[in-house]
Amino acid sequence: MRDNGGLNCGNDFVESVEISATHVNQLFCMLLATLLCTLLLGNLLFRDWDILRATVRVAAVCVGFTGIFYCVSKLLNSLAWGLVCLYGMILVVVYCRSPFANALFYLVAGAACVYALKFLRIQKTAYWSALAAGIIGAVTTLGARGAYISFDLLKSVMERGAHQDILYHASIASMIKNYGITSSGLHGLVDTPYHVLSHQLMAAISSLSGVGVLETY
Repeated sequence: MRDNGGLNCGNDFVESVEISATHVNQLFCMLLATLLCTLLLGNLLFRDWDILRATVRVAAVCVGFTGIFYCVSKLLNSLAWGLVCLYGMILVVVYCRSPFANALFYLVAGAACVYALKFLRIQKTAYWSALAAGIIGAVTTLGARGAYISFDLLKSVMERGAHQDILYHASIASMIKNYGITSSGLHGLVDTPYHVLSHQLMAAISSLSGVGVLETY
């Protein structure tokens, strides 16, 4: 509320919310900690070499995404623009479907991660809170009841225990990856209007990691 001479003039919309560099760094550390803790705990649960090999490759791409997001956000001083630029690069990878686009991503991601290693700094006491957040996030992710996906999804598929929704989403992501069109593939390359941003993300991760779409989920 803003008081103008004792009169109530109503609510004002906040045009921008600024987050300090210290808090941004801490949030990114928590994000990375959650990713790495989930990778570690998930593999400790299943202790399967095939799962480890696939999840490490997927996690490497996700770390690259995080590095690009951090780098661009810091350079442009805007988390929103960092996210826009990241997804712009993801769409280039998905719809170009070329080794050159993938190589460009690896180059940019590598440079961004080096930049993050140089500038991503938090206080020593904040490392413990970042680690705690990562462990809580990993336990919540891996322990969610009724979750459609898990580290052993392929085993669930072979045992016919996978939920039909994840198979549907994976089929759309696979069609985007291979043909550049939003479709389930059930009736050929028929365009299927749907909320596809998450499918494009999965298609990009699959393409960049060399891991199948279903395994990527």
